[in-house]
Amino acid sequence: MSKRHDYVDDALEDKLRIGETILWIYGCLLILAGGGFVIAKCLVAEFGAAFVGFVATLTGAGLVALCWMSFRMIRTVKSNAHRLERLRQRIDELELEIDQGATGIVAPQHSPPLPMGESADSEIERERFRFEHAL
Repeated sequence: MSKRHDYVDDALEDKLRIGETILWIYGCLLILAGGGFVIAKCLVAEFGAAFVGFVATLTGAGLVALCWMSFRMIRTVKSNAHRLERLRQRIDELELEIDQGATGIVAPQHSPPLPMGESADSEIERERFRFEHAL
């Protein structure tokens, strides 16, 4: 598997992890809402409506904050998904350009083996000459 696919897999795992976190937040919100109703009924009987109103205000503010955080997380996930898709498209375009040789990147050309009696220094000179004249 190429490095590109590893990066894509890592990005998808990150998105799934964030999505799982968002589901946990919504689950907690549902539990708080259901439990809050039962607790409010008990508190009204014990302490009166004014105290319960104060607690409900604090709880409501907490729920609004949790909803806002989850909303921001969803926007971040969507934004990152769009960025990831644009990056994938750009990588595909670059791979196609490289395959077609449009980028100026030239695949290395292997030299034939050295003839008998020729040294490695002369091969280096031959490669340097080929490189300078290829540009």
